[in-house]
Amino acid sequence: MHNPADRRPFLIERKIDRHQASQRLDRWLRKEFANEPLSALFAVLRKKKVRINGKIAKAPQMLAEGD
Repeated sequence: MHNPADRRPFLIERKIDRHQASQRLDRWLRKEFANEPLSALFAVLRKKKVRINGKIAKAPQMLAEGD
């Protein structure tokens, strides 16, 4: 039997600097989490688990400095 506490969501916060700005979110995720399968990255986007500035993010969204 597994522990329900293991299913708690976790939070990863990142600040976008000027070198990362003007990039699509999905492309940034691929670079930032290169060891994760692409399907897993798109799954978290599809399940609306990625937020930028408190709002649900979409794959083609452009990143801005400070996001």
